Amino acid sequence: MFHPDDYDAVVLGAGPAGLLAALALARTQRTALLADRLPAATDPPRVEATPAALLTLLLEFGLHPAELGVTRLYEARVSAWETAVPTTQPSPATAHLARPALELALLRRAAAAPRLDLIQCRVSAPLVRQLSQAAKRGVRLLDATGRHAVTASTRTQPSQPWGSRSFWVSTRECQVDGAFMLAALPAGYVYRLGTTGYAGIGLVGRGKLLSANAQEIQPQLRHCGAAWILDGLPPLEQMSQGKAAPASVQWTAGGPAWRLGDAALARDALSSQGLSCGISEALYAAAKQMPQNDGLFASRQAEQRALHLQGLEQVISNCHYRHHAAWSSYADFIRSHAATITRHPSIALKDNRLIHTN
Repeated sequence: MFHPDDYDAVVLGAGPAGLLAALALARTQRTALLADRLPAATDPPRVEATPAALLTLLLEFGLHPAELGVTRLYEARVSAWETAVPTTQPSPATAHLARPALELALLRRAAAAPRLDLIQCRVSAPLVRQLSQAAKRGVRLLDATGRHAVTASTRTQPSQPWGSRSFWVSTRECQVDGAFMLAALPAGYVYRLGTTGYAGIGLVGRGKLLSANAQEIQPQLRHCGAAWILDGLPPLEQMSQGKAAPASVQWTAGGPAWRLGDAALARDALSSQGLSCGISEALYAAAKQMPQNDGLFASRQAEQRALHLQGLEQVISNCHYRHHAAWSSYADFIRSHAATITRHPSIALKDNRLIHTN
């Protein structure tokens, strides 16, 4: 039987943010990580583009880049965003890592941590109520359950949320470069990236872009002048399909837990920062040892949300399809909320403590 009062901290969710938070907490406190499911070797491929600096942080937890499918950094991207013509542009050094490999590596380290218990169970409403009572008694409760955000009382998202789907091929079958490529579409966008193990195509948006079968997608891309993004890949119908998922921005409020990563702010994939920001937030949350840090942590999350919405607003305003209905309604949603968010003082993590930086 699980008794939350047996622990100093309880983390919900076994994605990268939850696993990193639990590992960081378990350095000094008895911690439980609860999840409906744990990472498995059979999880579908998924590649994340992250700042190169994230690799240094992961090394502190014993994760070598090669273990995550990273053997090089990328400093350029090919984009057809402001116009339909693709151009190559310099970008900050970026690592493409295999998300399932990262989760399995973190799970192995979590399983070996002496003060950390991994408990696979259904994170149900009765359990959340039980954890809420434990939080009132002083147990630290962190929610890293992704977009489900099981402890949240409210959720803000577009009235017509965008979704994503992906197609993957092993680089043993297809020798292609893993560079990041992006093309705007009338009702969304398509991107491409890869690691040493996989190369893939991601489609984000709504309508026919998500409902079409694999054979119907290439004509759609050709009609928009974006078929170039498939060059060198096999036909989509010969590639493995990844898991469909929501993709537009959303955020949550209320409830008994501090939420991390996507549970707090699920970023639009256009930012390519969701994974690194979620991991960073997990370490900030683990360092939030004193009650007076609550306000600092909340300020940081508000600041991050404001910056993300402002960044999205700018990216969409540069899109050459910005006047099309899907983009216009999405921009209206972002603009309406960006105008109501107040910037907060910046904070930083120093010597495992939260401090103001201005």
